[in-house]
Amino acid sequence: MKYLIIVAFFSSLFSCGDIKTDKTTREKPTENLVGSTLDNINNSPHTIIKFEVNNELCFATINQFFKDYKNKTAFPYSLWVTVETVDKNDNGHPTETEASLFNDIEDTLINRFISGTPFCYIGRTIRNGYRESMFYVADKDKATEVMDRFIKDNTFNRKIEFAIESDSTWETVSGLYQ
Repeated sequence: MKYLIIVAFFSSLFSCGDIKTDKTTREKPTENLVGSTLDNINNSPHTIIKFEVNNELCFATINQFFKDYKNKTAFPYSLWVTVETVDKNDNGHPTETEASLFNDIEDTLINRFISGTPFCYIGRTIRNGYRESMFYVADKDKATEVMDRFIKDNTFNRKIEFAIESDSTWETVSGLYQ
């Protein structure tokens, strides 16, 4: 009996030595994910990219918080929100007053998303006649509800459209993160 207890004791010691600890970082479940917050929208570095479309000058302002983001697959839908530019300069870009209005539109939309569904704010583009805000969202249906309500409640007197597409690898914005 004494022999059995000693064998059991040493056996347990050796079996504990075989336990491997998992030191990998686990991704949070989707329902607990937080993509964008006001802090990482307002306080993360942003890059400004100048480019041309159809020989017209365009700009993109990109939130660098998501450059090497590890939870991209939890936000598999790209959402592009397009707002028409009414008051514009010779390049078709917004005047200072129009840019201020665009900022109000974007801030209002971000606040709707904060209370509606997890999202990642990627940035914005400015091109002739339009400003586009770029997001990635976790839930296509909830994002569609937020956008439908936002457009229905539109008090900005601007045409607002949106498109949501599957893009779990964030291919659509990959060229903006070089």
